[in-house]
Amino acid sequence: MHSGAGRDHAVGATSQTFFNNRVTRFLLYSRSWCHLCEDMLAALMPYAKEAQVDIEVVDIDADETLVAQYDELVPVLFGVRDGEPPRQLCHYFLNPGAVSAFLAPG
Repeated sequence: MHSGAGRDHAVGATSQTFFNNRVTRFLLYSRSWCHLCEDMLAALMPYAKEAQVDIEVVDIDADETLVAQYDELVPVLFGVRDGEPPRQLCHYFLNPGAVSAFLAPG
């Protein structure tokens, strides 16, 4: 997972949600000029608000490694729980089923 350079901002609730004692959040790889990225963020916001989960938006153009990995795939959404590898949930368009399944307890 990428940390540091390229982090744009976190959106969502101020509190973190814990499932099985692990902090849960969304990580959205994006680009500032990408309308699909804006659409995915807007579609994701109600899920994040309902579950009180933060959304971290990372502009891939700030990191050559991320550009090489996700260039034509953005937006790419990951579900992240501390202690687990990030799980890719979807790209291009929000997959409500994948997001709901990730947020489901258990």
